[in-house]
Amino acid sequence: MGYFYPFYLLFFHRRSLTHADIIFMNEKYANKIAYKRLKKAKTINAKINRMNFYNEVLRALWVYVAIN
Repeated sequence: MGYFYPFYLLFFHRRSLTHADIIFMNEKYANKIAYKRLKKAKTINAKINRMNFYNEVLRALWVYVAIN
């Protein structure tokens, strides 16, 4: 257990610092949402409807910009 303690402190201290950084967390959330939207746009692009593809890309950009 003695060798585990320094790793535990280092890991959770770093995690608490990153979660305390609001800008970092907003950026992380925005990336997650934009990635999901772009992934959905990619599947729409593989199909026929181009207008829905552009709408989904536009939504992804708006969400990313709005959160950041």
